[in-house]
Amino acid sequence: YAASGLVRLQDFNNNTTGFSGYPVSVGITQPLFAYNWMKWARMTEPLVYEEAQKNFIESIEEISFEATSRFFRYLRIQTNYALAESNLRNSRDNLRIASVRQELGTISENDFARIQLSVFNAQKALNNARIDLKNADYELKRYIGLDQNQQIELIIPLDMFLFKVDPVKALEEALENRKETPEFERRLIQAERDLTQAKRNSGLSATLNMSYGVSNSADMLGGVYENPDQQQNVSLSLSIPILDWGRSESQVRLAESQRELVIYDVEQDRQDFERRVVVMVEQFNLIRDQIETAEAADKVAEEGYLIALKKFQNGEISITDLNISLAEREAAKRDYISSLENYWESYYLLREVTLYDFEMKQKIFYDNPMLD
Repeated sequence: YAASGLVRLQDFNNNTTGFSGYPVSVGITQPLFAYNWMKWARMTEPLVYEEAQKNFIESIEEISFEATSRFFRYLRIQTNYALAESNLRNSRDNLRIASVRQELGTISENDFARIQLSVFNAQKALNNARIDLKNADYELKRYIGLDQNQQIELIIPLDMFLFKVDPVKALEEALENRKETPEFERRLIQAERDLTQAKRNSGLSATLNMSYGVSNSADMLGGVYENPDQQQNVSLSLSIPILDWGRSESQVRLAESQRELVIYDVEQDRQDFERRVVVMVEQFNLIRDQIETAEAADKVAEEGYLIALKKFQNGEISITDLNISLAEREAAKRDYISSLENYWESYYLLREVTLYDFEMKQKIFYDNPMLD
C-alpha cells in the first residue's frame, strides 16, 4: 500500500499552531496463517470458465433438439391433415357408390347410415386437423424465425444413416466434453476450500506489518515537506482465541460434515450422469430395429387399406371392415412418424449429452461470438 497524511495541531491554551505528517509512506501487510482466497480462486475460476464454455456449446445443441421436436410435431399434424383429407375424399366416394346401391336396393339402411356418418366424422376430423396445422405452423415459424406468410410443407426425413454407438466411446466423450466433469471437480475443491477457511479462522493468526516512509513536524505547513526524517516500522501481531465456547470447533466440524456430504453427492451425481449416458446409447441403438419394423408395418397397412377400399366399393366387405382397415392404416402411419421422431430426437439428445458428433466422428465445437 501507499499512503500520505497531514495533521494540523491547534493549542488553544497557548494559542499556537503546528503541523505534523508523513508526505509519503509505503508498506505491506501480510497475514501469515490466514485463509488465502487467491490461492483457491486460481484453482476454481479456470473451472468456472471451462463450465461456461461447455455450457454454451450445450445450449446450441439444446436448440437443435428443440427445433427437432417442433419439426416432428408439425410433421405429425401435417400427416394427420393429409390422412384426414384422404379419408374425407374416400368417404365421399363411398357415399356416392352407396347411393347408387341404395337405388338398386343392394345395401341396407343401417350400412348406408353408417357411411353417411363416416363422411360427417371425416369432415369433422379434417376441420380439427386444419386448426391444429395452423397452430403448429405458427409455432414452428416463430421458433425458427420464418415469415408467417411463407408457405412450408415438411418432408419426412428418410435420408439418414442408421448406425450404432459404442457405449464406452460415448461415456468417454461425455466425461471429457460435458460441463459436469469440471463442475464435479470445482465442487470438491470448494468443499476443501470451506474446510480450510474454517480451520484457519479458528486457530492462531499472525500478521506481519512493514512500512517505510518519511515524516516531519513544523510550525508551518510547508515545513512538513522540508528535510523530512526517515521512518521505518516492522511489527508482528499475534491473535490467539482463549475462550469462544466451542464456536470455532463447531464451525470446523460443520465444514468437515459438509465436505463429506459434497463428496457423496458428487459421486452420486457422477454415477447418475454416467448411467444416463449409457441408457441413452442403449435406447438409440434399439431405435434402428423399431424404424425398420414401423416402416414395414406402414407399407403393409397402406396396401391393406387400398385393398379393403377396393373390396368395399365392389361390395365384397362391409363398412365395418373398411373402418377397421382405415384405423390400422392411420395407426401404422402415426407409429412410423413417431419412430422417426424418436430416432432424430435421440440422435440430437445424444449429441447434447456427449458433445460429440458420432456421424462425423469429431467433437462438437462452436465459436462463442462474445469472445471475439
